[in-house]
Amino acid sequence: METELIRNYVDSLDANGYFNGAIAVRHKGKTIFCKGYGMADYGFGVHNTSNTRFKIGSLSKAFTAMAILPLEKQGVLRREEPISRFFSDFPGGDQITVHHLLSHMSGVADFASHPDYWTRMMRLPATMQTLMEAIKELPPEFGPGSHAGYSNSGYTILAAIIEKVTGLSYGEYMDENVFKPLGMENTGTDDGRKVISQYAQGYTLDRDIRRAEWIDMTVATGAYSIYSTAEDLLRWDRALDGESIFGREPFVKMFARHNELCGYDWFFTDEEIDGISRTSWEHFGDVNGFASYYLRYPEEELSVIVLSNFGLTPVDRIAKDVASIVFEQKDYVLDSPASIVPDERLIAAITGTYSSEKGQLNIFSEGDRVFAALPKMYGVVYNCEIIPVAADCGQVSFKGKHLNDELIIDLQQQSMTHTDPYGTRIRYLKKATNLEEDL
Repeated sequence: METELIRNYVDSLDANGYFNGAIAVRHKGKTIFCKGYGMADYGFGVHNTSNTRFKIGSLSKAFTAMAILPLEKQGVLRREEPISRFFSDFPGGDQITVHHLLSHMSGVADFASHPDYWTRMMRLPATMQTLMEAIKELPPEFGPGSHAGYSNSGYTILAAIIEKVTGLSYGEYMDENVFKPLGMENTGTDDGRKVISQYAQGYTLDRDIRRAEWIDMTVATGAYSIYSTAEDLLRWDRALDGESIFGREPFVKMFARHNELCGYDWFFTDEEIDGISRTSWEHFGDVNGFASYYLRYPEEELSVIVLSNFGLTPVDRIAKDVASIVFEQKDYVLDSPASIVPDERLIAAITGTYSSEKGQLNIFSEGDRVFAALPKMYGVVYNCEIIPVAADCGQVSFKGKHLNDELIIDLQQQSMTHTDPYGTRIRYLKKATNLEEDL
């Protein structure tokens, strides 16, 4: 029954244009759902499948951690030793340990948060040397070991350590010592140069679906450079349960609570819903046109993996909805309301700037199409077409064409209520135009 409920839910997302990617679900040791949806490449008309390769963003970090832990068992390194052993000139390296890097407690600043990352750094080829030089120049954010703070840089340094102690490139080491032993034949590291078959194209939104901004994936080594498939990540999930040649030992270390936020990269959440307590381990990943989410409930033996090649997909919301379906055995199907055709008077009445304590939201039109400039992750605003689905008693309801957002505009109150995919609701008031103010 749960498989049918999941299928009905994801099918409804697909029918509304709200999901493009692949979803895999494993429960009680069995795969209960694994399917691709939408387009891997709009230009060539290629559909997503469960074996489509997606950039998995920061889900890569767990694999980097997995690569480090066997090296300790082999005596090549120790988690408690300082990184100055490997890089004698690294600032404060005698105080930063391998364990600090693994658990996001190093205090090393995140290079991906640097002001020139988007405009310059991500667009240019990088080597491990140039990455390390860039990281060394960043001022530390806090003292090593004092607390946790997410950092891509820490996992780039871990990749550099792997290369230093093994004599192999990060990609070579991962292929031979992690992916192949786990049977993950469709998983690898993207160096930005090799041809990768069945590789999804990443997309974003500006009125219509667009190709995402270019990124040279050499900048992501160790932190968010891996691609994989839904099928392969189910193999990884079995390994996380101890069902692989690596056994349970490395994963016990990975899923230990090393601070108030996380284990070795995995983040934990203790929740209580309807009197039932559960602990989840999860991770979000995103990189230029891709979003991913990995949600695990170890005690309940449930894993949900959501991969998307549309970067604005609320993958975490979808993963948690799927988990709720399994736990509650309830229907989460989305309605597919019929659209109505807006006339010129309606378009003129609703367009304009709306304000709230959270900021402004602009509604504008181009021909007979209506758009909302919707703020999303990192505060970035995206122009999304909104479709009118109901008009009654001076209120007009809109649904996003590509985003699962709802807007209700009250023509009499001159207000708008915006509800995002997470259920967050904000009320805005329409600003008067200069002409209205003059009158």
